[in-house]
Amino acid sequence: MKELFEQKRLAAEKALEEAKEHGKIEERKNRLLAQRDLLRKAKEQERQEELEEFNKKTETKSDLFAELKRMDENMKKNVNEVK
Repeated sequence: MKELFEQKRLAAEKALEEAKEHGKIEERKNRLLAQRDLLRKAKEQERQEELEEFNKKTETKSDLFAELKRMDENMKKNVNEVK
């Protein structure tokens, strides 16, 4: 009888430990999801700001051409620096 109670106690302790681990995993998952959402929002905000800045710079065709040429030159510089 004592052995039966001991086995039940051990099984209950094991189940409690597994529940704690599962809770920790769920908490971590929720934190990571929240962090991911914040990063997505920040990147979207950054994209919007860049787009607004680009649109302001390129109101006419000549402005657009000059801005695209500048961007092209910067890309070439970056590629040459990497090499």
